[in-house]
Formats: sequence, structure tokens, C-alpha cells
Amino acid sequence: MNLWYAPAGTDCAIHNRHDFIEVHTQITGTGRMQKFHAPDHASLYQDIPMAPGYTTPQPFCRTNPDGGYLYPWHQYRADTDCVWLAVEYHLPAR
Repeated sequence: MNLWYAPAGTDCAIHNRHDFIEVHTQITGTGRMQKFHAPDHASLYQDIPMAPGYTTPQPFCRTNPDGGYLYPWHQYRADTDCVWLAVEYHLPAR
């Protein structure tokens, strides 16, 4: 688990690589999970508002044939000063 603080207006880096399954929970403040077609803010295609207590209902990833994980470009964005939790599930390789 990774507990994060982000001040209002913070983009927490567009990325698409994880070696684990990850879900996100909003602890305080408001923010959003965002998905992109490319590592560019102009390519935003999904914006998921997150209020305190909200957890993303499913991981953003798909499974590779080799057992790894494919993530779309995504990031967390803080609307207000906030704390959010990234929960990582590290599963054994197949």
C-alpha cells in the first residue's frame, strides 16, 4: 500500500507501467483517476471523480499472455488538497 498526499491541482504523472495489479481509494479531499490514449493530457478519454471513501471498482489493467499486466496511460489528479491510497497486489508469476 502506498499512501499519498497531493496538493490541489497536482497531476501525479501519466504512466502505463506496473508489475502488479493496482486499485485506488480516496481518503480525504477530492481527486480523479484519469485514462489517456497517449502520455499527453490532450488525449484524455476517461475521467473518474473520486470523493472520500470511493475505491476504483476494478483495476485498470488487462493481463498479458505471459502473465504480466497491460495498463492504459493513466494518472491520479488532485482537485483539492487530498490523501489517496494506491493498493498494490503483487501476485506470483505464472
